[in-house]
Amino acid sequence: MKNPIKFIQEVKQEAFKVSWPTGKETVQGALMVFAMAVIMSIFFLDRFSKYKIINQVNDNSVYINDFINLNLVAIPRVTYDIRSNIALELSLSYSFMEFQNSRHTQADPSLPTNGQTNVYNETTPFPRVFSLRLGGIVRF
Repeated sequence: MKNPIKFIQEVKQEAFKVSWPTGKETVQGALMVFAMAVIMSIFFLDRFSKYKIINQVNDNSVYINDFINLNLVAIPRVTYDIRSNIALELSLSYSFMEFQNSRHTQADPSLPTNGQTNVYNETTPFPRVFSLRLGGIVRF
């Protein structure tokens, strides 16, 4: 078993080796978290407001549709420096998995509540989706 005093000294030495963020970096990180929280709250507020509209309307001509499409993508790329400030980049995007969710809601009082919404989920492993891109990079 190690000496506790030596252990505390080693912990202190390691703490001094850590590069702690500056005040500016901390503020930037906090602003990014706040911005993402605002964006996500707007997204979910939009979703909840659609359900509220459905519940308030008693006419069967109201349709609400949602569609979500998520892809798991790998993008390997190769960069070739022509000169110190000019480069070419070649990238090949390949989709490993595709998930689609669609929701169709009809406000129809003649249907039970759980029968007014139809949800379709589809997961496709290794869909035949890829893109090849060639671009130029200029560094200033």
